Amino acid sequence: MPTLRCPRGARSVGHAWRALAVAVALLTLPLTLVHAETYDVCSSGCPYRSVQAAINAANPGKTIRVGPGVYNENISLRPRVSVVGAGRDATTIRGNGSGAVVKADNGQIARDTIVENLTITGGGGDRGGGLLVSSGAKPTVRNVTIRDNSTSQWGAGVVVQNDADLLLEGSLVRNNSAPSGPGLTVTGSRATIRDTTIENNVSNGAAQSGAVSVQSGATATFSNVTISGGRANSGGGLRILDGSTVTMTGGRIENNQATSVGGGAALTGNATLTLNNVTVSGNSAPTGGGLYINSSQLVVDGSRFVNNNASSISGGAIYLVRVGGDISNSTFENNRAAQVGGAVHFDQANNVLLLNSTLTGNTAIDGGAVYVTGGRARIIKNRILSNTAGQYGGGIVVTASSATNIRRNEISRNRAGLDGGGIVFQRASSGLMDGNLVSQNDAGNVGGGMTIYDRANPTLLDNRFVGNTADVGGAIQIEENVAPLLDGNEFVGNVAALHGGALTITLNADPIIKNGLFKDNRAQVEGGAIYIQRNSQATIENNAIIGNWAAVVGGAIVVHEDRASTISGNYVAGNRADQHGGGIYLNQTNATVDGNQILGNSAQQLGGGMVVINGSSTISNNLVANNRAGSVGAGIYMAGSGAGLTSNTIADNGRNAGGDGIFLNTGANPRLMYNVVVGNDYGVRSGGGQPTQMTRNNVWGNRVTDYDGVQRGDTDLNTDPKWVNGPLGKYYLSSQAAGQQSNSQLIDACFDSSHAMGVDQMTTRTDGQKDRENADMGFHYRRPLGQTLYFPKVRVG
Repeated sequence: MPTLRCPRGARSVGHAWRALAVAVALLTLPLTLVHAETYDVCSSGCPYRSVQAAINAANPGKTIRVGPGVYNENISLRPRVSVVGAGRDATTIRGNGSGAVVKADNGQIARDTIVENLTITGGGGDRGGGLLVSSGAKPTVRNVTIRDNSTSQWGAGVVVQNDADLLLEGSLVRNNSAPSGPGLTVTGSRATIRDTTIENNVSNGAAQSGAVSVQSGATATFSNVTISGGRANSGGGLRILDGSTVTMTGGRIENNQATSVGGGAALTGNATLTLNNVTVSGNSAPTGGGLYINSSQLVVDGSRFVNNNASSISGGAIYLVRVGGDISNSTFENNRAAQVGGAVHFDQANNVLLLNSTLTGNTAIDGGAVYVTGGRARIIKNRILSNTAGQYGGGIVVTASSATNIRRNEISRNRAGLDGGGIVFQRASSGLMDGNLVSQNDAGNVGGGMTIYDRANPTLLDNRFVGNTADVGGAIQIEENVAPLLDGNEFVGNVAALHGGALTITLNADPIIKNGLFKDNRAQVEGGAIYIQRNSQATIENNAIIGNWAAVVGGAIVVHEDRASTISGNYVAGNRADQHGGGIYLNQTNATVDGNQILGNSAQQLGGGMVVINGSSTISNNLVANNRAGSVGAGIYMAGSGAGLTSNTIADNGRNAGGDGIFLNTGANPRLMYNVVVGNDYGVRSGGGQPTQMTRNNVWGNRVTDYDGVQRGDTDLNTDPKWVNGPLGKYYLSSQAAGQQSNSQLIDACFDSSHAMGVDQMTTRTDGQKDRENADMGFHYRRPLGQTLYFPKVRVG
């Protein structure tokens, strides 16, 4: 029988199939047979049952794969030998409680030595119970859990020491305990921690310092790390000291507690902390509920401080003492302090900056949001809203000789139980307060917007006080041996339940208040805009005081028992009093009232323009015109006063309503000289008082009579003043030299020179020429022409 042979091509196909089969078989062999140098560790069936044995046998550059299970051993890493578990919930390395579970103490260990995907627990000894990185080692540890370790000194979870450098990523460090830094201690070394949670680590023993401790010149960088549930004496979550530096970007410091200072973090010894976009919330300590910064540096940007609590003393979110710092673009919300500084307390700070941040809903006894004690601080472009102080300073308190600049902030809707709804400056403090909006704040007693108190001397420039309320001093209370400068400020719609709708000035206060706007402020008793009393000496200069109201007296200004205040160059118009003194009310004062325009004010009873009772005021060169009173004294009402009235123009008051230019009630014995009393119903009328001097007044053209019960002065004139309209009003004197057809007989009509009378830099002429030689009679306008000096700078928008 013949032998069957396969064709040559068929034999080739068979060989190909056999080769393919061998290749498939090789691919299905266990990995340990293909890659014999990658060692697996497991409880059975693997080359190694001990992780350390596998590490010891591995060549550099190799990875030890550890299977599921619990491995009871302590291991030491070797350079370029990595250890990878089957997962944090699957692979556990449990130490024997006498030392570090995982140790990296070889300076040749670099980032390519990796430990990942496992749990480390059961560590002990004096430090680094879970993970000890030392002697210049630089390992990478990622996706691990380090828990339930305990040491006698520091760092039960992790220690990085002796110039080492750890990279820890995506991990969980929890439930570790040690006297200091139970979760993580970095000392004299560097650490980078990313996407990690460090929680519920507790300090015990005498040191009791920080769930995380960075010390001895160490540097730590945290990115998207949460530090929470820490318990310690100092720095419940984080402790930084001895010239160390921590930078934290993203992440949270939350729900930590300290029994002494710094619930969230504490810094001492020239340390530095930088927070970028970090949330600090729910932390508590007696002082510095969120952060405690002592003789160290703090930089905060874009971060949130929420619900932190200083349970006994101060600084609900931040307490910063004897150091500078920059805090910007951040939010402080619902923080609390038992005593002062609901959000922040700057104590003897060195030029600290709070910039472009929002502080809202914070509470304290004093300084609901911010409390500044001594030192220097800058508070710029912030929104300080709806904070509460049980006693003083709903928004801000500046005290104890601090020099603090408060610039371009919105300070609104804050509340103080006693004084300073928005701000308090007190106890010899100073600084510049510039360009702020202070609105809708409230004080239970005085200073709805602000209180300036006890030797404080700030300078206030170009601020707006709007809609603030208090019993006394709706916008500002100025009291007790202070001398602030207020220049170019606006006071609009503030309300006092008693005195001083905008300002109350009392108790030896000597402020200068100039170039301001007072509009639509209200007092339920006295001083719709300004109330001055109790031995104070205020200078009220070049302000516009318009449309204010008092329920009893002084629609615009009340001066009572002061120390010779000065009211000069103001525009006092359209103010109202339901009883007396629609414009200005002077009682028992020797004040100087000079160069004011008192126009269109009204009182339902006495003194539409002015009331002068008792005292010996000096009233000179004022324009008192178009005012009205329900009873007598439409222009000026006087009783019991020996005031001197010199060179005033008192015109068109109470016309066709029985109005007086000047009404002299019982006890009034003024000195009248060079006044122009024209166009009223009564010129000078007596209700029992008589002038002691009548020299060279022009009393003419009063509708009912020029003199009623008063003897005309021997040198008085009775002539048409020939008023003409000019750049600043309608009471200029006609002058051929200024382009009019005739000269007023009041030109050069005084017996005294313009220099002697203090009007030689002023004018009665429409061309603005100065008054020369003998003074012209009556009111003189300010120069230069076209510059309305009594109006403030008003910002649009």
